[in-house]
Amino acid sequence: MENVFQIFYFPTPSDGFNYESKDLGYLGLVAGICHQLELIEQLDQLLPTSEKPVSHGTAVVAMILNGLGFVSQTLYLVPQFFENKPLNRLLKREVESDGLNDDSLGCNLDAIFEYGASELYSQIAVRCAQRLGLKPFCGQLDATNFHLDGQYSTIDELSEENVIHITPGYSRDHRHDLNQVMLNMIVESQASIPLYMEAANRNRSDKENFGRIVREHCHQLQNVVGLEYLIADSAFYTQTNLKQVASEIFFITRVPFTLSLVQPFLQGIDVDRMPV
Repeated sequence: MENVFQIFYFPTPSDGFNYESKDLGYLGLVAGICHQLELIEQLDQLLPTSEKPVSHGTAVVAMILNGLGFVSQTLYLVPQFFENKPLNRLLKREVESDGLNDDSLGCNLDAIFEYGASELYSQIAVRCAQRLGLKPFCGQLDATNFHLDGQYSTIDELSEENVIHITPGYSRDHRHDLNQVMLNMIVESQASIPLYMEAANRNRSDKENFGRIVREHCHQLQNVVGLEYLIADSAFYTQTNLKQVASEIFFITRVPFTLSLVQPFLQGIDVDRMPV
């Protein structure tokens, strides 16, 4: 991450040198990590070549820097965020702030959609874990939901297979009045890096999602990063999931309290004797 922070100095005719410093805040650290992981090079290798002056990898890193400090703004305002930033240092590319406009960034997002956001993320995450020397033997599978304001098309209006349907569903933050979307992740145990990420419809149950994710992706995670154990909450504990997954990977989960076989054990627990 060398040369991430820089002191800018400009000679003047009167006193020789006039030193001026610029505070990059978090941008230098985040850009340094992206360069250490060779994120731009990896994305440019995986995504098709763009005719735009800004490559796909450069656009993604720019959106990462922008998204961490300029949220809730439209794409056409992104050049304003970068207009006073040293892009040649942050991106290590000769890029003008005007080039990071809604046209180039929109084309980049289209390319990611065509490739498959989850597939692209998984390949990048696995490569990053390998570059960092991580060999996680344990991963945690979980899901969370986000509620969204505004009006969205219904499932009947959007029939495409790969379109995420933003619909009402069970709300962990008790906002049943708002539409929601799900995010499923498998996080490795050493550095808490998500190795797998997938956005999904809110009307899908965790029980269905968890089993499908393990069946479709556990072989890749086992072979590439050496994942041996999977941790999941009680939503994973279903007859279908256990039959299909038990022979694929070791797992640790909690038996749901609603099962009749669990009730005698719960009744026999002396809560008063438990250490605080």
